[in-house]
Amino acid sequence: MAEEVINKVTNTLKNIDSYELMKNDKNEVMILLYAGNTPPSRASFYLNEKAKYIELSRNSESIAIIENLQDESIKQLKELKKLYVCEIKYDEKTNTNEEEAEIVFAYLAKQSPTERRTIQDKVKEQREKIIEEKNKKPTSPEK
Repeated sequence: MAEEVINKVTNTLKNIDSYELMKNDKNEVMILLYAGNTPPSRASFYLNEKAKYIELSRNSESIAIIENLQDESIKQLKELKKLYVCEIKYDEKTNTNEEEAEIVFAYLAKQSPTERRTIQDKVKEQREKIIEEKNKKPTSPEK
């Protein structure tokens, strides 16, 4: 199975924020990235063409943003209903390359039709609600 790299953030996977998108001869696309702290569960992805990123929801608590997508990558990702994900162990002490990498999680992410709200968005909304409710409370009249 031949693999063609269709998007790469760095020349080698030496940075924790690096990733690599690959396509095989069956036009299946896989993303290779460093592993998150929690196991994936019901993973999904959302492609934002305009901002050129993928939002990979690994589970209900963990979202990875894959940024700086190239136009050719976006074109190919638009056609996908599923994305193969391979998360490898990050070890800053060693000079990791794809052949020597230890696979921590491998799974299939299904395409999500809508963008998910990030944890930061949820916190911001809750904070705004609390402030709004606090401002609505009537003050007690002075005697």
